[in-house]
Amino acid sequence: MEMLEDGDAMVSASFVYSFESISEHWGKHPDWVQHPTVGNYRGLKRIRFYYASNETLAFAVPSFKKIMQEQNVDASFYLRDHMFHAFPVYPVCRESREAYRDILAYLRR
Repeated sequence: MEMLEDGDAMVSASFVYSFESISEHWGKHPDWVQHPTVGNYRGLKRIRFYYASNETLAFAVPSFKKIMQEQNVDASFYLRDHMFHAFPVYPVCRESREAYRDILAYLRR
């Protein structure tokens, strides 16, 4: 994860490591609230994950792939090089506009 941090201006590795201490103060929330890789996704028809290959949170892709496979969820993973965290919601370049249009097309179905 630290190797990815250099390419991610939005999410630092130290922030990701702080999730555990932050979640200790949340009380009795379900596990999936504390970290989405331990959630129950059964019943979802389809889910899409968009990551910048160089963003700090890309370390979680293998965990998400594993849980989606274990729970028989039709999941697609899109990793784009040299992008930024949450790039599909900021359609400021070709790659982010493509992802944005892809999400909108899916939602319109």
